[in-house]
Amino acid sequence: MGLGDAIRKQITNLVNSPSRILGEKANSIVKGISGGGAGLEEAEKLLNDLKDLEKRKETLNTAKQQISNVINTVSATKITAVALKEANTIGSALNPAAAAISVIQEKLENKIEKEIEDVKSAKDAIGPALDGLGDFIEDTKKKLSKAIADKKRRDQEKKDRDQALGK
Repeated sequence: MGLGDAIRKQITNLVNSPSRILGEKANSIVKGISGGGAGLEEAEKLLNDLKDLEKRKETLNTAKQQISNVINTVSATKITAVALKEANTIGSALNPAAAAISVIQEKLENKIEKEIEDVKSAKDAIGPALDGLGDFIEDTKKKLSKAIADKKRRDQEKKDRDQALGK
């Protein structure tokens, strides 16, 4: 498993899976509240869970910057490796061991290039994941807040109605 795969796995663990689970939970709570059932406490707890998810968003944003720094460092290392390869190519004319090192170096260079591209690709997926997470959190908060407000309004109307009828 390469570094790009590890980044994609972290995106899934930090964003996609929790969003899916909390989204299903939110829909269930809203449905229960809209149906006249309880669920205000669950909705309040879910709002707190969404705040925790927002913190994960900040963590992922920081990781994106760190990944950019790693890419820059590895790219600089690759430039050094290319210069060293050129020196070894000249030396390989005089030394068979240097020729073998040159072949290995070329394979490593190709591997590093593929890894850099994979990491860049994975890093590029972080932005849309962050945007989607932000939209999900905002939409879910609105949905839960509306359901809570509607439930409180209905409860107050029932209380007022009962009071007016002398119950």
